[in-house]
Amino acid sequence: MRSMRRQLVVIMCLAYILVGIMTLLMSYVTQRENLQHQLELRARSDARVLAAGSAVPLSLPALRSSSVLQDLVDSLHGSQGVSDANIRDSNGCILAPATERRRQHGCGSPISPVTRPTVIHLHNGDIEGLAPIAPTGSDTLLGVATVRLSSASIQKSLHDALALDISVRALGLVGFFLLSLFIAQVMLGPLRGLAFAARDLRRGRLDARMPIGGQTEIDMVAGAFNEMAEALEARIRHLSFLASSGAALPRTLRDEDDVGPILEGFGVALDVQAAGLLGPEGPVVWWPEGGHPDSDLLAAAGENVDSVRTMEEGDRGWIVVPLPGVRSFVALRTEDRPFTAEERDVIVNFAYQLGIAADNAQLVEAQQEALQVKDQFLSIVSHELRTPLTTMKGYAQLLERKLAHEPESQRWASSIDAQIGRLSRLVDDLLDVTRFARGQFELRRKETELAPILEETVHRFRIISPQHLVRLGAVDEDLKGVWDRDRLEQVLNNLVGNAIKYSPEGGEVTVSARRENDAAVVTVRDQGIGISNEDREQLFDRFYRASPENRGGAAGLGLGLYVTRRVVEAHGGTVGVNSEPGQGSEFYFTLPLVPVEEQQASPV
Repeated sequence: MRSMRRQLVVIMCLAYILVGIMTLLMSYVTQRENLQHQLELRARSDARVLAAGSAVPLSLPALRSSSVLQDLVDSLHGSQGVSDANIRDSNGCILAPATERRRQHGCGSPISPVTRPTVIHLHNGDIEGLAPIAPTGSDTLLGVATVRLSSASIQKSLHDALALDISVRALGLVGFFLLSLFIAQVMLGPLRGLAFAARDLRRGRLDARMPIGGQTEIDMVAGAFNEMAEALEARIRHLSFLASSGAALPRTLRDEDDVGPILEGFGVALDVQAAGLLGPEGPVVWWPEGGHPDSDLLAAAGENVDSVRTMEEGDRGWIVVPLPGVRSFVALRTEDRPFTAEERDVIVNFAYQLGIAADNAQLVEAQQEALQVKDQFLSIVSHELRTPLTTMKGYAQLLERKLAHEPESQRWASSIDAQIGRLSRLVDDLLDVTRFARGQFELRRKETELAPILEETVHRFRIISPQHLVRLGAVDEDLKGVWDRDRLEQVLNNLVGNAIKYSPEGGEVTVSARRENDAAVVTVRDQGIGISNEDREQLFDRFYRASPENRGGAAGLGLGLYVTRRVVEAHGGTVGVNSEPGQGSEFYFTLPLVPVEEQQASPV
């Protein structure tokens, strides 16, 4: 803005100088022409006067040679500006010169006839006036009177006038410069303020405004800027409120907290005095607290409308937003000011935020109740199944011992016992899921060595699945920790069992363990069908089952890996998998190796 002010001042001063130069030149030319014309008039007049004075002496022979003519010439030559004067006869002889030099010239060639006063412009700028000398009433030419005026007087007058004009214009330039500064301040000062206000607005100062002091064009621009700033401030305030309310409403309604502060913030942002969500039986939520919509609002909200409806009555107005179902959102303003289009959009958006959050809160509540019922059902069923399964397993083992002398029948009894064991593990998994959901899962920790657990697991699965090569790989020494041995066996059973289940063609299953920093890393590697990328992301979720084409016909509830992850995390470890379709899988989990005194049993 300073640059614009400087440019304006420079432009105005240059314009003043240019106009001054042009007017000065025009004045100089005009004055020179006027002075030249005045000099011509004087030369002609002086020549005429000299001719008139010398007419009588020339017409009288007695006076021609007297000093009368010379006195006339000398008196005229003494006048200001006259550089020369003389009287010549008809033969061109100088009868009365102004200088002795001219007297010595004598006669020259006869003069040209001069019938009337005239002027001649000499090459040095002087002007010579000529006037014929003749008796009064006669056309006889007795001679010529000559008067020469010097142009030096003209030049001096022009120079003096030019100097004075330049001085006056220089003083005028100083005054015009000061006036230009004042004009620049008056014209560009408001623009500078507008630029600063726009900069503040861009930097986030939404209260930046321009003062308005009149009805000029600048004031009109300032008024338009203020209106734009107010609209922008309102828009940002509305958007900020919608963003904050959109984040707070679901949590507030889900946790059954007070939604009144959010509705109060809505009232402040939209300048409304009451608002709330109405159902068929009255307010679901309403602000101000303890207030209640009047009968007109209830009637308006109860009408079957399929679009936003705005109504006004006296000095108040309200807007009704129909929501899915049988609910409506109502906002009341007790001022004689209608809702703008932008306010209407904000109210509609907030109404849908509130309605959706209320619906979601009800859905979450219903879902939680359903989950509680499901967990309770699973717990009851699991407990009820454990008693008959325990009895059946005891009878199956007894039958297996009694049929020891009949190998074929004993295999049938062993198969029954194995299937009962598998069913018992499924029931245990269901019980663990309900314990996780209720926060009742606990570990029975004690100092445990990892190697014996791995050896027992490998030995057991060699007997269970003789068609697979189940072997124990490298196991580092002194892998000890404070763990729940039974739960670690459960984890290994799930992982090795899955490795065998998803290797239907047989193959090698390798169990190994190593030390990494302060943790033991246990891996179970197989040569089975592998796992796709999309299945790996949800593999350890509860009840997740891979797509049929990716699980090779293996059955299950999708609980084994979920229980595995929760048990490992309860020990303070992590679980993961590396696999590609058709290239087998490697499941791994970590267990912290820490001193016994730093371990304490803790519920999950």
